[in-house]
Amino acid sequence: MTNLEETILTLVNLALDDLYKNDAYLLETDSSEESMVFHFGRYLINHLEKNTLFDKCNVDCEYNRNIFNEKMYKEIFYDNKNHRIFPDIILHERGSNHNNLLAMEFKKSSNRDTQGKRNDILKLKALTDSHLNYKYKMGLFVRFGKIRRTVNIELFMDGKLIKDR
Repeated sequence: MTNLEETILTLVNLALDDLYKNDAYLLETDSSEESMVFHFGRYLINHLEKNTLFDKCNVDCEYNRNIFNEKMYKEIFYDNKNHRIFPDIILHERGSNHNNLLAMEFKKSSNRDTQGKRNDILKLKALTDSHLNYKYKMGLFVRFGKIRRTVNIELFMDGKLIKDR
C-alpha cells in the first residue's frame, strides 16, 4: 500500500472518529444511513482540506457522472440486469478518470439486506478494477456500528477484497 493510500485510510478513520464523537445520537437512534453518510462526508472534507495532497480533489455523494456523461457501468451485470453505479461517497478529481482515489459504500449494522451488501461489494470491485473504466485506487465498504469500535471496514483494491479491518 502506498503512502497516499495509507493517508486516505487515516483520514477516513479520523472522519469516523469525528462522526462517532459529534453525532453519536444518529448512530444510537439508528437514524437514516444517508444522514450518517452526509455527516461522515463533512468530516472527511474537513480532514482532506488540511492536507495539500488533496488540493485538486473533490468529495461527492451519490455521484453519477463519468466526466460529462452519466456514469453507466455496463460491465457490472448481476441479477440478470445491468446496474447503474452511484457510490455513497467518492474522493476524486471531477471531470477526469485519472485521479479517482476512493469509492465508498456504507451500511448500518441494523441493515440486514444481504443483497444490498452484495451489490455494494460488486460495485466496489468494479470501481477498483484496473481493467475497467473508472480505476479507483481504493474502495471501502463501511458497516456502521452503534459505537465506534464496532465499525467494520472492508478494503478493495484492483477489484479484490484486500482486508477486512
